[in-house]
Amino acid sequence: MSAVGSVPAQQRVLLRRSMRGLWSHLPLLTLASAAVCGSACVAALVAPGATPFSVVVMAMLVAPAAAAIGAVANAVVGVDDATFRQWWRACVVGVRHGIPAVLPLAVAGALFLVAVQVWQRTGQPVVLASVGVSGAVMVGLLPLTAAMLHLVTGLPHLSRTAQWRTAVELSVRWPVRFLAAPVLLAFGAWLATQLSASLLLLAPAPAALVGAAAFWTSAVETGRLSIEFTENDVLERESV
Repeated sequence: MSAVGSVPAQQRVLLRRSMRGLWSHLPLLTLASAAVCGSACVAALVAPGATPFSVVVMAMLVAPAAAAIGAVANAVVGVDDATFRQWWRACVVGVRHGIPAVLPLAVAGALFLVAVQVWQRTGQPVVLASVGVSGAVMVGLLPLTAAMLHLVTGLPHLSRTAQWRTAVELSVRWPVRFLAAPVLLAFGAWLATQLSASLLLLAPAPAALVGAAAFWTSAVETGRLSIEFTENDVLERESV
């Protein structure tokens, strides 16, 4: 493998990998997506409905599988290869890495629902301030959580504090990049409710690849990571 030169060149390679990786790693990504959807189904059975408790349960149960599919997407985008062993290892350690990454967003979501419920029961306009603040915090935590889910497996050598600091820096500098994955996932969930629930199985993989592309292109731009050409990159470049 040969080293990639400029930052824009590395970013173009990363974007191409994310696009072709969806097809070349389709079986593994489908398996990882099924694990995410399966975890979400279990959470919905344990704590049905949209309640503060169900939000926390959903986050706790889905986080390990989300971290695992994030690790697969990181491998696809970062090194142009991913294996079942990587996914399985990420599932095992996902409890330790994934749950802390999503916990702030889960707490913010639970507080938002509490504020909404209080407003619905009391009808007091002053409660709308709590609804607005908690909602704004929840939206603000979306890109941070997306960055953190990829960062815990993309830069595992960093301490937890350093990981959070890096995630804040990346998501603040490029919020649109890291919002793309949650928006795509939400769109897939909405489409599944409108057309067919089976479409929900297809949503996590593209969202994970978009999130991995956001993480890698941002990390390369800040100098925290660099990549190398693989054989596929060379062949694709020669064919252009």
